[in-house]
Amino acid sequence: MVDSTSLFIETNTDCNAVGSATWDFAGHHVVFSIYGPDEAKIHDELTHRACVDVTVTPRTGQRTSKELELEVYLNNLLERLIDVKEFPRSKVSAMSVTVSELKIFRLIEIFCCIVRNSKFTVLLC
Repeated sequence: MVDSTSLFIETNTDCNAVGSATWDFAGHHVVFSIYGPDEAKIHDELTHRACVDVTVTPRTGQRTSKELELEVYLNNLLERLIDVKEFPRSKVSAMSVTVSELKIFRLIEIFCCIVRNSKFTVLLC
């Protein structure tokens, strides 16, 4: 089990983003930023709601299935947290960048623990 007492969150760390947060948890240092709503390109445009696009960037190397799994999880989560019907034909982009990490825990387990502890909603403030 991951010790949740070592969680540190700092909000509004990216001045170009609508909302952003940096957190340190169990040896992982992650920066998460949300941009938008912006006008969507034709291939991303949905007429009845906003398109949510999440990109997860690993600390080093190429993206693997772990990052893709995390992107799908975060995309589904953000579509529930953001009122996407308020922004038709728009795009909301989110980017997660892992600055440093320990190999002890998988990053998806860290995100799940943060969501379970309701700390994730700080990102949208």
